[in-house]
Amino acid sequence: MSEIHSILCLSDSRRRSGAALDTAVRLARRTAARLTLADLMEDGRQVVEPIRAERRRQLERRAERCRRQEVDPGLLLLDGDPVRSVAEAVTRHGFDLVVKSPDAATDPALVRRCPAPVWVAREGGANDHAPGAPRRILAAVEPFAWESDFDLNRAVLERAAELADLLDAELHVVSTWTPGPLASLAGSGRLAALEAEARRAQEELVERLPSVSVPPDRLHLAGGAAAEAVPAVARRERADLLVAGSAAREGIVRLLVGNTAERLLRRADRSVLIVRGDDVTPAGAAVESSAA
Repeated sequence: MSEIHSILCLSDSRRRSGAALDTAVRLARRTAARLTLADLMEDGRQVVEPIRAERRRQLERRAERCRRQEVDPGLLLLDGDPVRSVAEAVTRHGFDLVVKSPDAATDPALVRRCPAPVWVAREGGANDHAPGAPRRILAAVEPFAWESDFDLNRAVLERAAELADLLDAELHVVSTWTPGPLASLAGSGRLAALEAEARRAQEELVERLPSVSVPPDRLHLAGGAAAEAVPAVARRERADLLVAGSAAREGIVRLLVGNTAERLLRRADRSVLIVRGDDVTPAGAAVESSAA
């Protein structure tokens, strides 16, 4: 049974959002989830009623496009800071997936603060797939993460496996390993042993999740930093969708280790779905089929 029950699509009239809208509609049809279209009003100025009325009309035109595909969406106008307003809407209405077009200015903050997974939908794909219908999904996990991070790896793999099943896509898994600064001094034998250890850790991680089935030839191991190696594997394997986890690190820890998900968002040239270890949000009340 799908964990996707309520989808929020950010259909911003100021940006190209065709791929996001098509992705959200296709997912809503496949999962029977409720779909809500939202437009973000500009921050930092008083929004007068004529502007709101025009945005509502634009939303209604996009809603009509959805209805032609047998999906009748709710409509929302969100005011103020885009990251805060989206996160608050997710909490208030119980959305369990956000679909949007790329926005380098706000995407990193959104994946940190949004309590639901965020699907950044890009135009095109490796296999000329229709938006929302990836043929090959690549899940990025960190088998050498602390045991406390197992829930994040599990969320990534289970969400990717669910989508692969729903969308009739191939599921692939990628992990990266980076030898320490002194490992190369130990010779090629030591490097080979480290790589073998990384492969075993990856296989053991997948085996711990009986709901996830991945053939050995779809398990990929790459050397180097994840932000560079994972997109390279995605290109080589012609993946249409990359699924990764956000650790949502804050403060000095985030300054020291950064956030791989944010770097993947900047570097990936295909659609990316970012999930969290606690990515399942409770279903909320239905949204009215008219803009606020």
